[in-house]
Amino acid sequence: MHFDYSGRNRYSMQLAPTLGFVEYKSNEERTISPLLYVYKLDVKYTTLKIPLLLKRSFYSSNRSIFPYLKLGPGVAVYLSQKGNYEYYSVPVSDPTRETAVYSKSLNQASSACAYIMAGAGTDIKYGNKLIAVGATYAYGKGQLEGFRSDIQFQLEFQF
Repeated sequence: MHFDYSGRNRYSMQLAPTLGFVEYKSNEERTISPLLYVYKLDVKYTTLKIPLLLKRSFYSSNRSIFPYLKLGPGVAVYLSQKGNYEYYSVPVSDPTRETAVYSKSLNQASSACAYIMAGAGTDIKYGNKLIAVGATYAYGKGQLEGFRSDIQFQLEFQF
């Protein structure tokens, strides 16, 4: 949706949904004397991200390439989440005895988290069409404790 109807289209609102399939697997051990720390992660999830972005184009009628910035809030809907996160530590001198265990299952129904997104790139005029090349950065609450960030590189084509 464009706010500037004089043909310059400097400001616009974008609804830019994406569907992501993510899989993390890791098994890491670290020795910090007197303990051995073990981290196990096996997670799969499907996410529908729905950001609403305000885009500011730095348009000039005598150029065919012009940069843009975009910023806005979004919601990430986790359609499916499967997997486990496990952490434990054992004494290096007696590895058969566990001292601390933390385990969390991510098998749950769908949930949603809010995030903020910012991006930059350039639009390229191709006749009456636009090709956009850019990158976006998203920051918000993740599945495990704490926050997560994502960087996406994008190539867009206007039909």
